[in-house]
Amino acid sequence: MLDSAAEQRAAIGERVRQARTLAHLSQGELGARIGYSGSVISRIESGHRVVDPPTLIAIAQATATPPQHFGLLPPEDTTRQVALPAPQPLATLIHDPWKAGGVVRRRDFILTAMAVTAGDGETASSGRLARPSVGSGGAQELVADLDRALFHPAPPDSPPAHAYLQRALAAAQQDFRAARYGTLGTRLPRLIAVTRAARDGAHDAARERAEALMAHTFALASDWCAKQNQDALAWVTADRALSAAHQSGQPAALGEAARTLAIAMRRSGHHAPATALLEQTAAALDADHGDPPAARLRVFGALKLTAAYTAALGGARTQARDLLAEAEEAAGRIACADESGGGLYSDCFGPSQLGLYGVSVHHALGEHAQALRYARGVRIEDVPTAERQARFFVDVARAQHALGNATGAYHALLAAEGRAPEDVRRPSVRALTADLLYTPRSAGAPAGLRSFAERTGALM
Repeated sequence: MLDSAAEQRAAIGERVRQARTLAHLSQGELGARIGYSGSVISRIESGHRVVDPPTLIAIAQATATPPQHFGLLPPEDTTRQVALPAPQPLATLIHDPWKAGGVVRRRDFILTAMAVTAGDGETASSGRLARPSVGSGGAQELVADLDRALFHPAPPDSPPAHAYLQRALAAAQQDFRAARYGTLGTRLPRLIAVTRAARDGAHDAARERAEALMAHTFALASDWCAKQNQDALAWVTADRALSAAHQSGQPAALGEAARTLAIAMRRSGHHAPATALLEQTAAALDADHGDPPAARLRVFGALKLTAAYTAALGGARTQARDLLAEAEEAAGRIACADESGGGLYSDCFGPSQLGLYGVSVHHALGEHAQALRYARGVRIEDVPTAERQARFFVDVARAQHALGNATGAYHALLAAEGRAPEDVRRPSVRALTADLLYTPRSAGAPAGLRSFAERTGALM
């Protein structure tokens, strides 16, 4: 239950904001549909105005949102609030969620995903999502802080300057590149709050710049959630990133946001729609001639790489190989392969990314020997970030394990730990370590693996 009327207003306001954003309506447009001004909608969303049930019903109709999303019962019983009804399995709902004529529209897809991952018995009006354990009390506290920043925001006293936000976002991105996930988790709630405040108080060109920062911030939050196996929050933050990116009109923000949403989709098993989203976004950006060719090609190529890996995870062998080839062709069209960092997925698209994704794609396709052949062609000193280096070695470890080489897998994990100690403590890597320890596919576990498992949390 909520602690106060103010918290209840804030929770309802956040759900109104979610529904409006997913319906692609401004505050003024939603207000006009239900007979209010945009400033009234703003006060509702910020929790400063009480909303009666008839107004919530009007908002639900204007945004084509199920009234249960706002904690409303069907018309025959409006005396109490109830939890969201059990949704259908996502696999039975999805056709093409990105088109209005699909089986479900995009906002229904996201709301359903949120409901599927919820299940802790809290009411729909609480605005909170259930969270699986992430392995440590500290990590759980960081996730809870991010949850509060998303659903119960506390705005700062005054919006900060754009230059300050740029520096703050750059520092947070650097934490991700260096795989400092604990430090990043402490930054994100405040960064979201101040960026949102700046965005809400800006107009015209300044608003577009703030929307771009908001898109990059939410995309970074989605990446962090994925690293922590927090799929529900990854869904929400990725969708907010995409909404802000559309408002900004900036190709890099749009590409990064589409990538994070596609990752959230594929983590739920929806590989074909995720691949389609990435391909459609890449095609749209490739046709946009507003940016310098190299910048546009980097976004295009990075989307193609993510699409190749997504298709591979879905078993689409030919499509994955074709997408990988398209990314290679894009890399060949870039005259200067600057991989100093700061672009899509926290580092720029270039030759080293091709090698990394070659390993990932072929491992996902079950072609483990081919994955290792790709790995031998990667110069690790050319990989620009610790996070990317750790991903490379973890993928090598997975391929070695699949081929029955437990010692090779262990040494690859040690190399990952040497570059990004927090990365090997992630849930998915701990699971790989435990599998190596308890179900070795060669003769016995290598010496030192048990000690590695103990210090990374795989062996409790």
